[in-house]
Amino acid sequence: MDVTKRLAATLGAVLLVLGLLDGLLWLTVEGAPFLLEPHELREPGMVLAKLQALERQADDRPTVVTTGSSVVFGRAMERHGDDAWQDHTLAAELSKQLDAKALNLGMDGMLPTDIEAVVELLVRRARRPDLLVFDVNLRAFSADFADGAAQVSRPWLRELAGLAPLGNSSDPVDLHPAATLERSLHRFLVDHWSLYQLRSSLQERLFGGGPGTRLAAGWRQLNDRLRPPPKLTDKEVEEQTFEDELSLIMKTKGRLATAALDVEHPQRDALVRSLERLAAAGQRTVVFYATENPYLAPQLLSERQTRDMRDQLKALVDRHGGEAVTYVPPLPQLGASRFLDPSHLDAEGHRVLAEVVAAAFRPTLEEG
Repeated sequence: MDVTKRLAATLGAVLLVLGLLDGLLWLTVEGAPFLLEPHELREPGMVLAKLQALERQADDRPTVVTTGSSVVFGRAMERHGDDAWQDHTLAAELSKQLDAKALNLGMDGMLPTDIEAVVELLVRRARRPDLLVFDVNLRAFSADFADGAAQVSRPWLRELAGLAPLGNSSDPVDLHPAATLERSLHRFLVDHWSLYQLRSSLQERLFGGGPGTRLAAGWRQLNDRLRPPPKLTDKEVEEQTFEDELSLIMKTKGRLATAALDVEHPQRDALVRSLERLAAAGQRTVVFYATENPYLAPQLLSERQTRDMRDQLKALVDRHGGEAVTYVPPLPQLGASRFLDPSHLDAEGHRVLAEVVAAAFRPTLEEG
């Protein structure tokens, strides 16, 4: 009996401590400005924490959410030497130009099927953003993203939004009752336990990533100390850079070669559903075409094919987006010097893009 009482007392003390810690986190961390900084989104808690932080900012400025591919996320600038990349993303520039609270929910490799999940999350919230911005590009409509698990880049995002898995995109293991129970428990904890919801965001803030990320980085550092990599000459570095850029160009060209908008495609269907959902909800949205590097574009796809598919994409947005959605076409003012590679912009490129997006939204803001 004494053992039972001691166990009960210990359990009660643990629950009390966790409850106090949870309350402290809710008071001090939830809604903290650092949650609005762009991070690689790894799990549902990070997304919910960021949305709640945006809603809890105590001022009357308009709210903007940007989502979409790596063009929106912006971390390519860091890989090209911009240490202040977080201040130069599309979201950051819109925050300056519209005097708005902006949240960057962009993710590397994001597809229209993933954007559909973010759209669903936003339109269901009691406090929607004043403006949603996302990108579209031809790459997403490649045959590479038309079947199986490749149809979505982050299955957990669709699950968070309550969307059904796409046809033949789920792992049979996910259908097991134990897996279903685990997902239900995970969702309950994310929704109702601040510590669980904020754990990844706190890890990112305090340690620059999760335990696995830090362990991998530490292992690489140890390996470099024990067996230093050979020092490359300037010529070898230049050759390696050229090979990496060529590889990226060939990969992009291969995907564009199979892109199509005039046939059934899960990415096209997801885009249509997103546009119709936004139109029905009256959610003010700007959809911009992720302009390709004009110097490389002719090498990736013929001008006629590019023009035809761009026209099809614009018609798709105009037809299904209604009055709530504004389409921004390719921008001729984004010259080759504004690109870091076939598709990613530098800091000035993001500023120019933000100017156009802000101009498309500003009349609505002034009317409000």
